[in-house]
Amino acid sequence: MVKFTFEEPAAWATSVFVCVYACINTILLVCSIILLIKRRQHRIIKYRNIVTLIPYLVYFYYLSIVQTVSIIMGKPKFCTIISVSMSFMYYFISHFLLTTPTIVFQSEINNVKLTGNISTMTNIASKFIKLPVRLIVTFIIGSVHLCLFMLLTHYFTFPQDNVSSVSSAGADECNRIAIMTSSIVSCVFAVILTWFTYKLLFIKDPFFMRLELITTVVATTPVTLIMGITYMSAPYLFEPWFDYRWVFALMSLFMTVINGLFPVLLTYDSYFNWLTALTTKNSMLTTDEMLVVDVKTNKLTDKLNLTVIEAIFENEALKAGFKQFASAQWSVENVLFYESVDNYRTGYDLILDAVTDADNIYNTFIKPGCVSEINIDDNVKNNITHIINKGSNAITSTMFDEAQSHIMILMRDDTLVKWQKTKEFKLLIESVVSKSANSSGSKTNLTIDVNYGNSSGSSLPRLLYMENVV
Repeated sequence: MVKFTFEEPAAWATSVFVCVYACINTILLVCSIILLIKRRQHRIIKYRNIVTLIPYLVYFYYLSIVQTVSIIMGKPKFCTIISVSMSFMYYFISHFLLTTPTIVFQSEINNVKLTGNISTMTNIASKFIKLPVRLIVTFIIGSVHLCLFMLLTHYFTFPQDNVSSVSSAGADECNRIAIMTSSIVSCVFAVILTWFTYKLLFIKDPFFMRLELITTVVATTPVTLIMGITYMSAPYLFEPWFDYRWVFALMSLFMTVINGLFPVLLTYDSYFNWLTALTTKNSMLTTDEMLVVDVKTNKLTDKLNLTVIEAIFENEALKAGFKQFASAQWSVENVLFYESVDNYRTGYDLILDAVTDADNIYNTFIKPGCVSEINIDDNVKNNITHIINKGSNAITSTMFDEAQSHIMILMRDDTLVKWQKTKEFKLLIESVVSKSANSSGSKTNLTIDVNYGNSSGSSLPRLLYMENVV
């Protein structure tokens, strides 16, 4: 019968292979952590929350190193080290478990930004995605897992080899309780998260969090079934050469690549655009189509040389299309804020209570923790907060201008760039200008220039109108 135990120290060839693996894993982990910290302000990284992501990656790396060292040295004392280490697993792995409800809740909040209907679910969602709440939930899950491990270690017995208890079984029962406990908790959470998993199928996910989650689940579920159920209960069914420590060691490398390197790669436009085109069935424009779109039409506005953002907000159809795309990108709050500030500044002299209107903008988009909070510099946010706190005498028509400029640049460099690369954008432009041409009977050649300026990079992208009236 194959025992649930460690073999003798590995042969030199195996030891060399393990050392090479450990070096590769170390390099990948260090690179992942450095890049995650460096690009932590990127929206894709923010949604994944590096405060819990990095400990999650480090934990699996630590566990894999302990496993690989035990393969090389083969000492029974590693049984205790690994068992104790695994008993703290859910203090770290909860980052992964909470990803599914986080995506669902974030989608719910995104829908609320557009509709303004704050429900009970929205209130729960807005609290759940906050770091303090996530840490509390993580602590509770980890503590339940640890207590279950201690309870089973104290009371569970195996009849194998006439051994009456796990505590006296030594190496013959190495890590069985730890693996069994982890499997039980995993199965419980699989049931609890069933509803969230179902909801996940119908959610627009612009940051590929769902893809990352599904890939991880597909890779780890067989491990849970094989390691947590079959091998834990009947190790004699496996060949003598099978060593379960390799499974955990290799799983760490997989976690580093999928949960560490993958999000970092998404922050680079070339990789993000490639993956977007791949997963949206070629709905992106080709490079030639993307740079210039020529159609016959009238002017969309009476103004020349508008920035693209300004021109979009001058036309209701373009604004509606841009708002819809921003909603799908989970960034509609930027569009709504930009629009609100425009309305506030334009009608400032006509507003009966400018203080109330300014307060509404602040509470909706700027106040820390609000549902539609925009991403602006802390200094800009603090300046606006200071003005709001000073009261009516400090309120001005330009108090949100700097924040609006920040948001305009953010929309221009992120949301607009992505929108202009879609065929939906081209079709909308053609539809808008076609209606304009039909209504006036004249023709104008409209060029959408998405190049970001001259060699100095100082000019903004613009809508250029080249009239050719017939």
